Amino acid sequence: MTQHSDPVAPAATEAARLEACPQCRSRKCRDIGGGTHMTLGFDFHKRINAVYLSHRHEDGQTHDCSILIDTDWNRADYPDRPRWVVTQQEPLTLAPSIQMPCGWHGHVLSGAWVA
Repeated sequence: MTQHSDPVAPAATEAARLEACPQCRSRKCRDIGGGTHMTLGFDFHKRINAVYLSHRHEDGQTHDCSILIDTDWNRADYPDRPRWVVTQQEPLTLAPSIQMPCGWHGHVLSGAWVA
């Protein structure tokens, strides 16, 4: 596996421009399209270490999942869990694709959900 540096949090100005998400009422949540919302989790060094996704289906039900980012910390603490690589910091791109437990499948490419 190729070694990647740990991703660093987007600039504070990016977080400041975000409006509250109508689905979860969080200023940290981003609507990334396709009915999918994303919230980033950070470690104490302000590096992205997890991504939380929420998808609202046509029947109105919301399904959530979380994924771990491939960092030294997550490799040590969660050796048996799959991890994703940040291939582009801003706008965020993750690899590989994401299969949510409800069956919803897609990619986070340039900050958007691509089914």
